[in-house]
Amino acid sequence: MKLKTANSLIISLILMVGHPTSVSAVNDAEFEALERQIEQLEADEIKQVEDEAKRKTKAEAKKKAEAESKRKAKLEKQRLEEAKRIAEEKRIVEEAKRIAEEKRIVEEAKRIAEEKRKAEEEASKTASFVGDWLWSVASIFVADRTNSIFADGTCKLNGTEGTWRLVDPQTHKIEFYWGDSWTHNMVLSKDGRTMVGTDDWGTRVTGKKLGAQ
Repeated sequence: MKLKTANSLIISLILMVGHPTSVSAVNDAEFEALERQIEQLEADEIKQVEDEAKRKTKAEAKKKAEAESKRKAKLEKQRLEEAKRIAEEKRIVEEAKRIAEEKRIVEEAKRIAEEKRKAEEEASKTASFVGDWLWSVASIFVADRTNSIFADGTCKLNGTEGTWRLVDPQTHKIEFYWGDSWTHNMVLSKDGRTMVGTDDWGTRVTGKKLGAQ
């Protein structure tokens, strides 16, 4: 609208200058006033164009800033989600390790308890036959003797030293090894008072715990 007005004034000025009459002749003051009006209109038009350009620039800058803000917000959301995922995976791994360690500790405790039980059972069975025994071989050539059995795995048949080994705790099978490389394979009775077995030649051997009631 202002641009059309300025153009109209310029056209009017040309017509007035080019075709002066006695009635509409333009004096210097009016001419200068018209020029100032045209300059003002042109300045207003320039300012309007500049203001429009600034508005567009500002709008574009705002749009870009909003887009950048959204992009950063999206990246931050992704970062937080990734951090949360990593933290959850770490928690699961740590929980699995904790459970595995607890299971290992429980299994180790069971193993130790079982070993202790077996050791106590072994000690109990060992204690049941430690002591002095009347040892008899079913042979007219072998006299009865005393077999002294010790908890440290040694034994003494009168003057002959030897060792003993609990072969099978379930069946109470005991092997006696004597100094001149002969053995007695014996089985302890359930009440722990007698033993029955054989020597290397299959001769019957018996033992009765001395002092047993």
